[in-house]
Amino acid sequence: MKDSAYYASRRQFLRTVAASGAIAASDLAWWKGPYLWPRKAHAAATVAKFPAKPIELVVPWSPGGGSDRAARALAGTWGVYSDVPLRILNRAAGGGREGHQYGAKAAPDGHTLTISAINVLTMPAYGDVGFDLESFIPLFNIVKLSYWVIGRKDAPYNNMKEFIAYLKANPGKLSYNSSGTGSDQHIGTETFLNKLGGLEMTQKHVPLEGGAEQVAMILGGHNDFALGTYGTWTPTVKAGKVKVLAVTDVARNPDTPDVPTLRELGIDWDFISFRCMLAPAGTPQDRIETLEALFKKVMDDKGFQQTMSKFGEPLYWQNSKDLTAKLYKMRADMLPVVKKMKAAESK
Repeated sequence: MKDSAYYASRRQFLRTVAASGAIAASDLAWWKGPYLWPRKAHAAATVAKFPAKPIELVVPWSPGGGSDRAARALAGTWGVYSDVPLRILNRAAGGGREGHQYGAKAAPDGHTLTISAINVLTMPAYGDVGFDLESFIPLFNIVKLSYWVIGRKDAPYNNMKEFIAYLKANPGKLSYNSSGTGSDQHIGTETFLNKLGGLEMTQKHVPLEGGAEQVAMILGGHNDFALGTYGTWTPTVKAGKVKVLAVTDVARNPDTPDVPTLRELGIDWDFISFRCMLAPAGTPQDRIETLEALFKKVMDDKGFQQTMSKFGEPLYWQNSKDLTAKLYKMRADMLPVVKKMKAAESK
């Protein structure tokens, strides 16, 4: 009888509280024994953990290049701040195209990310590659990328003045390489040649699969020049294995203090790119924010900063909001240049 009376009075209590509006009736539906368990508290306890499984970090270029090294540096420090592994996946086919496609089509749950560069803008602008900027949510920026104008060690020119004269006297004789058709280096090099006096589309373009292959092709004498990122080319430059003709940044590089910027040489142009992290479009905002916060800790880590300093690429953090705004503006600015390149190639 006591138990019956207890539960009868309990039911009356619940009806009274619910009727008063102090607590929603739906929130009083969970209890165990004599204790009340509000529904919302129970639901909060069952919210899925994120990240819940290893995160796959797609590198759309070959191992050994600047993006690959940055990805591995991130992965090396990630474990300090998360017990979920960060695994590197190189998918280098198509000069970056296949890796970006893979990342864009991944489940939008925050467990697949893609490290990218200006290629996420240039490749779709150049043609249909199966992805575009709208395929991703820009997550955060990692570094600022600047370039050297690189020439072969045995090149018949030793400075920019001699290089320009050689280009003008030998149309079609030289070749330059890039990390793929429509890549930052492809579009950047053609723009660079244009700034040298309308020399765009006068030399052969050789698209490759990443920075490591670019270095090998120059050192092997198969290509003649390139716009080489600091991160990819620093070890080769420090070893004195190539000629460094100019810097595309607005300031000289400390590793090559005697090499002038293009502007110092009277060439009205500079070229700066970036490396960034992307998530598939449709990834929930709360997961974007969680990833952003975790990677900010990684980038603030002294060990990570020391590792990246060896690559010659200055860290440059931008959050998702700021990076998104920057990428859309950059795309709008470069489309006219790409249009001219495509028109010239179709003739």
